[in-house]
Amino acid sequence: MHILISTPSQKSVGEVVRLVKTNTVRNIKQAISRAQTILLG
Repeated sequence: MHILISTPSQKSVGEVVRLVKTNTVRNIKQAISRAQTILLG
């Protein structure tokens, strides 16, 4: 949250949010595929 508060421009805030969302989605997908592997294996 500190990054969002300290960044002055709206553009960099959006950039940070986008990066966080992308990473979160990727981590969730990895976790799901890992869980499926464990369950099916």
